[in-house]
Amino acid sequence: MNRILIKTVIVIALILSTNSVLYACDAVVIQLNTYEIIEVVGSSTENYVYLEATVVGGYVNSWGLCIVGTGGYSPADYAIVQNDPGGPGTGKYKLKIWSDVPSDGSIGITGIGSSNSDLKICYCHISEVTSPFSLYEDSKWYLSSGPIYMPLNESVVISANSDPDFGSPTYYTYFPENEPTWDITDSPSGSSPSLTESASGYCYGGSEQDMVTLSGLTVSGTYKIEVEGGTSSEDIDVIAYSNIVKIPLGSSANLSKYIIGKIYVPTKYGGTLTLTGSNNIKLFYVDGSDLNSNNVTESLLDYNIITPDSPGVYTIPGSYYGWYYVIIDDASSTEISNMFTQNGQATTRPWNGWYWPTLNSINPNNYDNGGPLDKYDQACGNTDAQATEKANHYGGSSVDGHCLGFSIASIYLEQPSTASENGVNFTQDDMEALYIELADNTGHTANYDYSVGIIPANKPTISSEQCDAYCGQVQRVLRDNLRIWHRAVSGNLRRYGSALAESNHAVWKYISVMQEAPGDDENKIMIVTSIYTNKYEPTPPADPIPSNSTDNNVLYYGYVLEYYDGEIDEESEEQNWITITGDTEGYTPESLIMTQEVNWLSEYNEEVTKENVEDIQN
Repeated sequence: MNRILIKTVIVIALILSTNSVLYACDAVVIQLNTYEIIEVVGSSTENYVYLEATVVGGYVNSWGLCIVGTGGYSPADYAIVQNDPGGPGTGKYKLKIWSDVPSDGSIGITGIGSSNSDLKICYCHISEVTSPFSLYEDSKWYLSSGPIYMPLNESVVISANSDPDFGSPTYYTYFPENEPTWDITDSPSGSSPSLTESASGYCYGGSEQDMVTLSGLTVSGTYKIEVEGGTSSEDIDVIAYSNIVKIPLGSSANLSKYIIGKIYVPTKYGGTLTLTGSNNIKLFYVDGSDLNSNNVTESLLDYNIITPDSPGVYTIPGSYYGWYYVIIDDASSTEISNMFTQNGQATTRPWNGWYWPTLNSINPNNYDNGGPLDKYDQACGNTDAQATEKANHYGGSSVDGHCLGFSIASIYLEQPSTASENGVNFTQDDMEALYIELADNTGHTANYDYSVGIIPANKPTISSEQCDAYCGQVQRVLRDNLRIWHRAVSGNLRRYGSALAESNHAVWKYISVMQEAPGDDENKIMIVTSIYTNKYEPTPPADPIPSNSTDNNVLYYGYVLEYYDGEIDEESEEQNWITITGDTEGYTPESLIMTQEVNWLSEYNEEVTKENVEDIQN
């Protein structure tokens, strides 16, 4: 190949003064036996310029130097200068000249650019050069880390660089002594690949570059390309793949080294993607676009590989939604499966407790003799809370009680402890009952941006019901509160018996498993969401509950949602609430409420006040 060969390298460091004093400093690697100042021009008021600059190949910018020839010598290539840490104001540069020295020894050094106002334009005549300097030792041609992926019947440009950092602006120039020699050392049977010269020149930072075009990729397989020159050779694999296939979310597809897979992640709020089926899986993300065959190239490998948390398990960060690409290193067809989950939980887990039913056939009750309200009256001395409770909040059905107060108190109040007041001893359950009484009212302030309700009471099926219009909101409220803000929500989950039966709990955790719904539309997603709530327990087994405890109610909501641009389309007519199972009778919840401000004022028993309860607790 035709190219510019570098035969002599000169590095000079000079001090020029108005007295035409010129001498070499310690940085000089070429001895200048004689010299002559031809001209010194400049507007600087300084008496001298310390010129120590590095000129490397490529092009000139606003703070660069260029080399010009005298005595009929053609100008060398333009160059770039790395300023010394002293900065342009010091006029301090390191100059490295890499071109043929003209026969008369004349070179020109020209400072240009507004940032070099202190650098004088000067010409110096070098009449003799001895001890020529060479950078040929330990130099070679480098290739990028491969492999390169290309579709069949396309061509690919392969680049070799004299700098292992591929022209990054380090300003250390590398000069392989020999021109690169390219070769195809291996290719699939039946193929006829070829290499043609593409371009050569210089990269930013001063390194040399040589490029060839590989074409004739008519057979899927591995094409091995080698470049040789300098001290050793390097090679790179070009993988010609035959197809890109969709792996539906939550499903599987057959891939091989020559068949690339793609998976669509619909949500911009992140999750966990698990890939199984091979020990040689790599996952890539560009910008979420549905790339065609010509776009899935080496750039995927160079810049966009996703690092797994553990083999096959990948954290998908927020905002990184859309298409992901899967490459395996298995030559034979291999089934690759995937699972995508999204989860969230409250920072503080709500405590379990008792809903203190109003029906006296279900015990314990807060109005029992020797119960929480009886003790409250004894400790306070001037209240009648027990009688007031029997008068206002007594009887009813088996599900009637203080479940709203229980769910609110367990979220927003640290679990109460035992207490003693005026010789009356309160158990932890007694103190919980008093705070639950205070919180059992409808005067709390809700943040409706992070809440949903009132949801029609249905037992969902695959058929159309009124509740279908709410399942997208339910999923969003769980996601926003538990995954983004890590706060529990109060939910009337209608767990018991009939559509009208209330059952309020604190929802503190969710796990959603997502998969593409039938119909080959990656935006329509079947979601099964596990919802974890606290429990009604008259005597909690552990106070407080360990964070890893399995002592929960768990409900399972199954629905089909449609996504658009990473968000749930809550207006979509395609959303369908299909099933509710778990610790429930199967009805849709009435509401999920994020309480912004708690009203500690009992709705049924004005005798119980926050001031009195806090006096007992403290």
